[in-house]
Amino acid sequence: MPTNLTIAPVDAVAVGYFQDGTSFTVNSGEQHSVQIITDGICSVSDRPPSDEGESMSPEERALAFAEKMLVTWQTLLTKARSEVRKPTATPL
Repeated sequence: MPTNLTIAPVDAVAVGYFQDGTSFTVNSGEQHSVQIITDGICSVSDRPPSDEGESMSPEERALAFAEKMLVTWQTLLTKARSEVRKPTATPL
């Protein structure tokens, strides 16, 4: 089922990235609505793409996006694992 997403940044530029490497930018004080396809991924950042990203092909942007998302998910996984492995009882 598609998901509707509205982004309205208050005091910074927001950038939305899709799994295919495409992106969109929303300026502060503006509003932008998108529809995310079924099983699609949209990540929102407060950092606009660099000038280097502008010259990248869609395939290169998709790869860069995937690499960033892997780092994000690996960080979350590591944090979740450390929480699960904490002792549940205090030794006397």
